[in-house]
Amino acid sequence: MRRERLKRTADCVLAAGGIALLLPVFAGAAAVCALSGEGVIYRQERIGRDGKPFLICKFRTMRRSAPILPREALTDAGRYYIPGGAFLRSTGIDELPQLWNVLKGEMSLIGPRPLLAGEGGIHRMRQRAGVYALRPGITGLSQLCGDPPARVKARIDRLYLENASLPMDGAVVLGTIYLLADRHKEKAKITASKIAKFLRNF
Repeated sequence: MRRERLKRTADCVLAAGGIALLLPVFAGAAAVCALSGEGVIYRQERIGRDGKPFLICKFRTMRRSAPILPREALTDAGRYYIPGGAFLRSTGIDELPQLWNVLKGEMSLIGPRPLLAGEGGIHRMRQRAGVYALRPGITGLSQLCGDPPARVKARIDRLYLENASLPMDGAVVLGTIYLLADRHKEKAKITASKIAKFLRNF
C-alpha cells in the first residue's frame, strides 16, 4: 500500500537522521552503561510483525540479575538499576538503540509496543484483533495512556490499526515527547475519553 511505503520511507529517513543527530547522546549513554560493568546493549526477544520473534535492542539499564518481566510486573525495579539506569529509562534514552531495529525493518517509529513471548493473554487478544499485521513501534498510541490493563491496551492497538495515518503518527510523536518532558507523568497521561475523541478526527 502507498501509505505503508511512505511510512517505511519516513521511518528509515528519520531513524538514520536520529542516529546521526543523537550520536553524543548515544556515546554518553554507552559510557554510563559501560561503567556499570554490566554491558552496554541489552538484546531481548520480542514478538514482531506477523507474530515472528526478533531481538529488540536497548541500552542496558538493569543488572543482569534482574528478572525478565514486563516493566509493570517488576515491583521492586529500583534495586536492579545500574547507576544512572533509572535516568536513562525515565527519559526514554534506553530505547534509542531501537532506531537500528527500525532501519532493519523489524520495527517502526510508531506502532504497538512489542511484547515478551510470555505475555500470552494480550498476545491472543492482539491476534484476534489483527494487530500483528503492523510492525511494532518504539512508541505507540497505548503508551499515551500510561500502563492500561492488557484488555484495554489490546483495544487501543486495534483502534490504531483501524485509524492509522501519517497525521496520527505525528500526533503520537508529539504526545510521547510531551510525556517524556513532563516529569509528573500522572498529570500528563491522556485519558481514554480523549483518545476516543482524538480518533474520531481520523
